[in-house]
Amino acid sequence: MGMGLTIGAASILGAHPMLAAGAWPESEAIVAVTLAGAALCLAGIGLAILTGGIKGITLSPLVAVPLAMAAVSALGAPFAAFPGTALLGAPQNGLGAGWFLAQAGFTAAALEMRPRRRIFAGLI
Repeated sequence: MGMGLTIGAASILGAHPMLAAGAWPESEAIVAVTLAGAALCLAGIGLAILTGGIKGITLSPLVAVPLAMAAVSALGAPFAAFPGTALLGAPQNGLGAGWFLAQAGFTAAALEMRPRRRIFAGLI
């Protein structure tokens, strides 16, 4: 989870001209790096839930609301003109179902890491 939070925080470095790719070089790499960091956070949260290390973190409104938005967005994706764009978002901003899932993952990881002040302070 800590690595995912660090990658998410450092995703702004994806706008560096050396990483320019695609039609919107300042944003496409940032979206990809952000989603990769969120995937690590979600994997860590999932592993912690399976091992019994986390109880009730998904009941927090800070996590539940973005999860609900991701679910509603994902349910509407098959009916969209471009389902891939509905899931991953437009290349300019990445605002799709994946973005809401990423926000839920980052928030859940931050809520889990916060009691560990030493590790959490080192990430920021």
